[in-house]
Amino acid sequence: MNKIDINKVTIQLWIGNNFLEEEKYQQYFQQFEGIQKDVLNPKPRCLFCADIGEIAYITEKLVALERFSSSQKIEYIIDSIKVNKNEKKRIYEKCIELGISKANALFWYKASELTLKKPYKENYNGLKYIGIFNI
Repeated sequence: MNKIDINKVTIQLWIGNNFLEEEKYQQYFQQFEGIQKDVLNPKPRCLFCADIGEIAYITEKLVALERFSSSQKIEYIIDSIKVNKNEKKRIYEKCIELGISKANALFWYKASELTLKKPYKENYNGLKYIGIFNI
């Protein structure tokens, strides 16, 4: 049987250009409060929840960085991500593969390897899903 390291932390990462008003951008992450109408078949509490295939997300695991006022070179954006150098290289390669050479926004969601699921939505308002990376 394989040993699972429950302390190993990974992130799901999105990078791209988003020029929505700040309020509209933040609405993507805003979870609604209250009781679900159908408790046996609950719906995701926000658009981001739907994208990662969860009913709700843990606020402390979401890292949404400030967006830059203009697009920056992808190397600059990747440099701000808290992962090791090998992962940065993989992120850069994936960005180039996806045609991302400049970006003004990124966000990531921290998750243990026990809960990782690939988001079903690969592109959110200009930000593309880059993949899963180790911190």
